[in-house]
Amino acid sequence: MKYYVLVSLLLLTACDNGTINVPPDKVVITDQCLEREIFKECLTVVPPGPLATKYNDWDEVVVECRRSAYYMSQRQRGFIKEECRGN
Repeated sequence: MKYYVLVSLLLLTACDNGTINVPPDKVVITDQCLEREIFKECLTVVPPGPLATKYNDWDEVVVECRRSAYYMSQRQRGFIKEECRGN
C-alpha cells in the first residue's frame, strides 16, 4: 500500500503546468495604459447614478468597470509598451 502512495507522490511531483518554460515576452500581464483607458471609457458611458439610495449602487458599477478593464487589458508582455508594463 505504501508503494502506491510513494509512486503517486512521485508522479504528482513530475507534473508540469506548462508555464515554467514560457519566454519572457510571451508572459501575459496587464497593459496598465489600456486598462486605464478602458476604465475611463466604461465610466463615461454608464448612466449617472441615482441621487439617493439605501446602499451604494454606484460602487457596484465602478467595481464592474474595474474588473472588465483588468481582464480586457491582459496582453503578452511583448505587445505592451515599456511604460505601460508596471511591475
